Amino acid sequence: MINLEGLNKLGYDSISLVVSGTRGELNYIDKEIRDYIEEEECQDKYSINIFIDICATNLETQEKINIGKLTGTFFEAEIVMDDISFYDLCDSIDTDLEHMAVAIVDKDECIKEEICECGENLMYIDRIFIEEKFRGLGIASYVIHSLNTILEYSVNLSPNVLILLPVPQEKDKDGLLQEVSDEKKKELDKKKLFKLYKKLGFEKLEDSNYMIKRTKERYL
Repeated sequence: MINLEGLNKLGYDSISLVVSGTRGELNYIDKEIRDYIEEEECQDKYSINIFIDICATNLETQEKINIGKLTGTFFEAEIVMDDISFYDLCDSIDTDLEHMAVAIVDKDECIKEEICECGENLMYIDRIFIEEKFRGLGIASYVIHSLNTILEYSVNLSPNVLILLPVPQEKDKDGLLQEVSDEKKKELDKKKLFKLYKKLGFEKLEDSNYMIKRTKERYL
């Protein structure tokens, strides 16, 4: 649960979440929409970009400020029905996802069954960031712990498996997120993140720094 007492000391009494899930744009349509979608690139058909803006709010004053974000990619179970491997799909999107895929695919470049079975959805959490002033209040833990409920309500998505890579982040001089530059601080923060995610139910993958969490029981 969020430390509301600590939040109150900062002048806020609650948080608000602005959630969206987007696919690629529908460009150059020249046929029936179902036929067009069927021929769309796999990264647009089977992956959904997730964005959650985390705001601190004050009900009495109606003040609302952005204090963090969670971003990720949701992969639909139907990917196994198409003529493309999970690795190729991730590689077609970006480097971070390609690296993640390497850690969880088998020799056929499909997700290992012990990680995610056929018919299950997977979500890669790319980043979760909370402004330093609002850290230590349990906000990140609250959002991750409640992620399935948040996504089901907001965008009707429900991942069976969550995967992430604990990477400490900070803002650069332009306000953009980047990896912590100080190596000593980065190692210290990384240990804290591993401890936090383990407490939230994530387990470290063998021979990898990635961590996964099963959010639902396996199908019988």
